[in-house]
Amino acid sequence: MSVRELDVNEEIAPSLARTPEINREICLNLAADDKNIQKNMSQEMLNYYATAVIWARLLDIKAKRAKTSLTDTEREYLKLMSSSELNLPQP
Repeated sequence: MSVRELDVNEEIAPSLARTPEINREICLNLAADDKNIQKNMSQEMLNYYATAVIWARLLDIKAKRAKTSLTDTEREYLKLMSSSELNLPQP
């Protein structure tokens, strides 16, 4: 006989402290391939975009957790972000 928990409640504690460093690396890699990319996309723009996508992901995690509900504003933001396919550059 074995016993296992039926309702597993997994705690998630993401650390996003390295996000600006990763974004800096992405910008450097993109600039190495295309010298004009900084005219179209600055590192600050990439930081803002990445933060918006990360925020949507965290709201999605929050929405899927048991006994947690989103506010109207959070639900609206998540709906807006999930209505289109978003791409994140990678180093």
